[in-house]
Amino acid sequence: MTYQNAIGNSDESPILFADDTEISSKAGNEKDLRMTLETVPFNVNSWFHSDRLVPNLEKSEYMVFGRSLRALEHVSFKTISIGTSSIKRVDVFRYLGIYIDTTLSFKAHFNKLEATMSRNLDICNKSVTELSEPKYNLKVLLEIQNNRKKRLTNICHDVNRNFLGFDGLNTRNLDHILSVDKQHLLYCYVPKVACTNWKRIIMILSGNANTSDPLSIEANEVHPRRVWETLADFKTSESQTRLNNYYKFMFVRHPFERLVSAYVNKFYKSYTDYFQIKYGRTIVKNYRTNPGKEALTRGHDVTFSEFVQYLIAHKSSESGPFNEHWRPMHELCEPCRVKYDIIGKYETLNEDSWLVLENPRLDQKVKFPPGLKKSTAYLVKSYLSQIPESQLIKLYHLYELDFKLFGYDFDVESDINGL
Repeated sequence: MTYQNAIGNSDESPILFADDTEISSKAGNEKDLRMTLETVPFNVNSWFHSDRLVPNLEKSEYMVFGRSLRALEHVSFKTISIGTSSIKRVDVFRYLGIYIDTTLSFKAHFNKLEATMSRNLDICNKSVTELSEPKYNLKVLLEIQNNRKKRLTNICHDVNRNFLGFDGLNTRNLDHILSVDKQHLLYCYVPKVACTNWKRIIMILSGNANTSDPLSIEANEVHPRRVWETLADFKTSESQTRLNNYYKFMFVRHPFERLVSAYVNKFYKSYTDYFQIKYGRTIVKNYRTNPGKEALTRGHDVTFSEFVQYLIAHKSSESGPFNEHWRPMHELCEPCRVKYDIIGKYETLNEDSWLVLENPRLDQKVKFPPGLKKSTAYLVKSYLSQIPESQLIKLYHLYELDFKLFGYDFDVESDINGL
């Protein structure tokens, strides 16, 4: 109680929770803020010292937050110290179960909630699926596959992309075709089309994971290039042998739905600033009128409209291939060059995944992670409605072959009003 009484007589605003203490102070300008950052640590150190208490400085943090932080973005704050120890500055702070960020946007809190809910849904769906195994009609699913492959062959013929085999294959795409020699399996992964779960499956089938449960493998473990053998790792003759003899499959998704998913994941709700730095800063610089200093420095607030403008301009300038997350699916997997045994769709993910894993060639049985696919139709509609019709048509032409090859329709009105 001595500690509480001493804190209570201060000018700051302490809030005590058992053995945790939060201290908040406010400042109306840069001068006051600097003064606060100097006086508060001194007072805190005095409180502890006078009551013969020792703070746990390893767990101590401080954060500067407010709605008008952009006005202070040019200010570099000095290091805060208590005694001889420095206190770490953070951009996100957990307070009473809520994650607060420097601009009070609560984006970090929403991201945390989304991740938690997603894990809980996976657990619930897994339990339900284990109680009731899905019943699929093999004959019907094979007939659907035949129709998909017939359509693809006809479109390839129409655009003069007949099956030319390995000689016509774009060699830069060989690193997207994962090879599992143990199971005589080739999988061409397309980012934003359940590829994380499929890579988990491939790790198990290749013997690189000591588990039979895909969801026990962390997502960050499956994406490093060193984890995989791809066709790019083999000699030409060896790759040709695999293409001729291995069981091959890929998964696709509505092109606009995949594009929106990539934008949301890499720019809007990004868990890393890699894409914002590498692409976001360029997009803001070239496609925003009078961009602010923070946006030019961080590239953190790219709009979907700006992203679309970048895609259209980038493609028309022929300045190199797109990033894999928004590169057309046919460029990644070359379905007019490679005769895939199974062409799965995100819209029928569960049954198509079941069909792949029912392949009698597989000597190890593993189940695709159960779960409900996220319904993104409303989200896609919302983003597409921000795009002028003229740009939407140009965007369609960027992905036109994906639409045609994989049986997706495009109509300006229907794509804005719902997929």
